[in-house]
Amino acid sequence: FGYGDEVSFMTDRLPTVTLQSATNRQSNSATLNGTVADAGGATITLQGFVYDLASQSAPGNVAPASSGYDNVASEVVSTTEGTFNEVVVGLVENTTYYVRAFAQNSLGYSYSDQSQFTTVAFPNSTTIVNLDATNSIVTNTESDSERGIINQSTTSSSLTNITL
Repeated sequence: FGYGDEVSFMTDRLPTVTLQSATNRQSNSATLNGTVADAGGATITLQGFVYDLASQSAPGNVAPASSGYDNVASEVVSTTEGTFNEVVVGLVENTTYYVRAFAQNSLGYSYSDQSQFTTVAFPNSTTIVNLDATNSIVTNTESDSERGIINQSTTSSSLTNITL
């Protein structure tokens, strides 16, 4: 008997995906960041994030819609390893969200560990409804040099470029 040279090979496997901290957190949006560290020997065809107001257990090899998370932000791709991000909007001010990154290759879905982030809260925010600014007096009763507010009264017949 004769034998050829020894060769090694690795079978395809699920991708390895990690989650980085959310960036650019605002009152109603945030940028979610992930990395496909290992494509599993196959092309990544979908990558993104699942997020929810409640903590969820690890989803396993299931599609994002079946992951138990209420929200999905994803994009169809044809790539291998690398970083990716998604801007999610429609979030609630001063609220904690639980998130996982995911990636899909020909063998299925893989999810990162779960992490959390909290949207920004605006201090002393006030909602103004049905404001009639004709011949009005606008008075600031707060002084905050950081936000550029001073104690001042203004009488005006028209008000433009008002920032609250």
